[in-house]
Amino acid sequence: MRASIQDNRSQEHSGEIATVTIDQRNNGQIQLWQFLLELLTDKDARDCISWVGDEGEFKLNQPELVAQKWGQRKNKPTMNYEKLSRALRYYYDGDMICKVQGKRFVYKFVCDLKTLIGYSAAELNRLVTECEQKKLAKMQLHGIAQPVTAVALATASLQTEKDN
Repeated sequence: MRASIQDNRSQEHSGEIATVTIDQRNNGQIQLWQFLLELLTDKDARDCISWVGDEGEFKLNQPELVAQKWGQRKNKPTMNYEKLSRALRYYYDGDMICKVQGKRFVYKFVCDLKTLIGYSAAELNRLVTECEQKKLAKMQLHGIAQPVTAVALATASLQTEKDN
């Protein structure tokens, strides 16, 4: 089984990232590392999992939510982070994923993602970040979301102090 990226430049220009898709040669089964890579390339999943730097490190920002999503995908409703982390430990002896020592919920792809899927971790992070920024800009343009800037935060803070 191998993972591949659907590289569709028109998607990138429209604000949609080319997401990781999995060749379903193993009876439709997806492995955990492939699932994590899918989430890492989904701009809408950055609240629960995100890249940390450019060296293949990623953090489970909401580990229980990631576990719940994995459980939904595998039809295992009792999945939790304890079980997910046990599954991740099986990768430690191989050459796919390892735990980053001293950092809670941080793991690292130690495999060569560029060779495996055609994009490095840095490239994937950049693409996802660009798409997320385009999405936010589009939302702000349509008045759906207000930009959160240092000025806005400072103004809100001053208003709170003034009210007290």
